[in-house]
Amino acid sequence: MKLTAAQIEELYAFTRKKYVEYYDVQTELVDHLASSIEEKMSTSNINFETALQQVYTQFGIFGFSDLVGQKEMEVAIKGRNLFRKSFVGYFKLPKILLLLMIFLVSYKAFQIASLASVIYSFYALIIIFNIILISKIILIKRSIKLPLLQFKNIYILSSSVGSYLLMLQVFFNLSLSDLANWYPIALPIIFSFITISYLAEIDVLDKLSNQQRRLYPEDFK
Repeated sequence: MKLTAAQIEELYAFTRKKYVEYYDVQTELVDHLASSIEEKMSTSNINFETALQQVYTQFGIFGFSDLVGQKEMEVAIKGRNLFRKSFVGYFKLPKILLLLMIFLVSYKAFQIASLASVIYSFYALIIIFNIILISKIILIKRSIKLPLLQFKNIYILSSSVGSYLLMLQVFFNLSLSDLANWYPIALPIIFSFITISYLAEIDVLDKLSNQQRRLYPEDFK
């Protein structure tokens, strides 16, 4: 027995009532619930409400929370894998040409500019990249009607490079000035890695946004 459109909407309302706030998880649950309910209604000759409660009890005492937790882990792993794949892509043709160009330009610029200018530019670049990415994230979240789990924990993976620099300073008492004085090539290398990290992050955001638009076009404004 095929469920009606009104019953499908009731299933969406049921998932929200059970504290499933993400539209993509709601949709997956509704598909599963609808399939199981249709089977029960056809084989057991029971009504929609009874079939729904019987199917829901199969999720155990924690209801949908276990499934939501599992989905959150899957999304986090997917995000890290996408970032890793995008980052590694800059070490392969044709993107490695861009990486080499960034390195050569930064290396030449660091030779010409004063150390103070280099250091200020270095941190200014990190701030600018973070502003760009945060703005992009805000625009993505504003473009959706209902929250999507895929966008729940969008965070700037590449900004962890700044944490690595801080660790160098705290644990090894090093600074960018020390690196520039002892290893002149170090700053251009770090600069290049930070740049491609942020570029990889932008690639991931674009891929995720396009993917979610294809999967859930009705949830985008």
